[in-house]
Amino acid sequence: MSEAIIRFWFAARREKNADGTTYLVLVAPKTGERVNVNEELLRSANVVLGDFLTAKLCPGSPLKDFKKTQHKAQLKVQVEGNVAYVEDVKVTVVNVNGKSFFRGQYFAQASSRTDVNEGEYLVRINLLQKPAVVSPTVNVHFAGTLPKPVGAVFGAGFAPSPPPPPQFQVGAGFTAAKLTKLKAVVLDVKRETGTHFLWVFDKKTEGYFVSNTLPLQKGHFFEALFTQQANGKWNSQQYEKAIQYPIKGGLDASGKIWFKTILKTYQPASGNLRYAQATSDHFGTIVDVDSKLPSDFSKKQVNIQRRRLGSEYVWVVSEVL
Repeated sequence: MSEAIIRFWFAARREKNADGTTYLVLVAPKTGERVNVNEELLRSANVVLGDFLTAKLCPGSPLKDFKKTQHKAQLKVQVEGNVAYVEDVKVTVVNVNGKSFFRGQYFAQASSRTDVNEGEYLVRINLLQKPAVVSPTVNVHFAGTLPKPVGAVFGAGFAPSPPPPPQFQVGAGFTAAKLTKLKAVVLDVKRETGTHFLWVFDKKTEGYFVSNTLPLQKGHFFEALFTQQANGKWNSQQYEKAIQYPIKGGLDASGKIWFKTILKTYQPASGNLRYAQATSDHFGTIVDVDSKLPSDFSKKQVNIQRRRLGSEYVWVVSEVL
């Protein structure tokens, strides 16, 4: 007997049987494979039109064990009538035999109703009611609409470093999350999920900003509205504007960001303190992991970088200037 396989699906359309009962069309986003499942059965598993989900597929048997989930790219879905639309999916336009098609990372090839110039776009994706036959061997399952060109990356950050030279609440009900305007800089970016890792200057701590439509470069300084999470970190809820900030820095040859700062107070390693530490007005505690600071420390200017130390990330001295 074949072993069941857990597959990823999208509840893309609602259709009606002759007896009036309804079913949802589940589609495998990357292949266009379709399965019809009774809507009431899915609703009992807390799955509705527009949801992403997993389900077990065993050859010769119906899908089972439906579990609602999130798309890894945090894609947004808008349901209109009996059709679910996925918003702002990043794609590349290709022209085949005079027709435009959208190709991307998260969905199989999608058709375009109009001719579109080649390039990168954000489009609205939906499942066609029936596959469109493009050629005797190719069917298209999705349509892409409302294409928006992806322009130059917003918010230029640091220029890459040249290559190195050779040879080196109880009882009160729900309350709205408090929004705080803070200044931050982008430390790193995961383009596939749109996650930006930040340093929040006003709080001297880490933060996050997630956006697939507003990609920022490493070293981009900006102001935004943040909320504090239970783990103490700050999440940007609304980007406001780019800013000038009195910090110099850049990217090293490996693309890792660094900043220049002046260290103030200094505490040598001793007792329970394994590494010497100093403080910075903009970055808080700086750890001297590699023993670069001299013993006669006095307001030294240094370059610093983010590094994992044990289970945490800390600022460390990378160079004494």
